[in-house]
Amino acid sequence: MVLSVRYSPEAREALQQLPHRAQQQLVMAVWVLASDPRLRGTIELPGEAAELVADRRAWVGSDYRVVYDVYDDVSRLVVVQVAHRDGVES
Repeated sequence: MVLSVRYSPEAREALQQLPHRAQQQLVMAVWVLASDPRLRGTIELPGEAAELVADRRAWVGSDYRVVYDVYDDVSRLVVVQVAHRDGVES
């Protein structure tokens, strides 16, 4: 089952500030995560970090990361943060 995808206002704004090619890569990666949010290679953030930021983190290419929450009860993936690897918390 594919989860519905939502972006936080901060993630949406950050995505719009990135180069077009990076935007495309990140959007495609999020859709892949929507079909398998616990995909091999994604990282579950430790308890303290998850409380502050989100549940999971995934690399997109070698330069970008997506930080997101998974809500299985409502079949939703919420992108909390999208950024260059140097600008991602945790």
